[in-house]
Amino acid sequence: SFGTVWVAEVIQPASSSNGSAAAAKEVAVKEIICQSPHQLASARFEAELLAKLDPARIGPASDGDGDQAGSPTRQLDIEGRLPVLVASETEVVGPALWRVRLAM
Repeated sequence: SFGTVWVAEVIQPASSSNGSAAAAKEVAVKEIICQSPHQLASARFEAELLAKLDPARIGPASDGDGDQAGSPTRQLDIEGRLPVLVASETEVVGPALWRVRLAM
């Protein structure tokens, strides 16, 4: 689905156990304006798909060549090719108008 994408920083609070400074992590935020229930369903499906394709959530499964999908070798093939969904939200903006945000 079409949307506007920004870069943002997620700032993690300093760890109290080791006294280290706050760590920043860069994410992309995609904002999708939906003007119909069909567009809303497509945006939500994008979030679902990203969540399901997260390499950390994919369990071992054979890919036909004897390599396991969850093996370190196989994960190198998909790591970095797909964004990992960090969070998503849907906001009702008006009658038949929604804003979906995906943080990746």
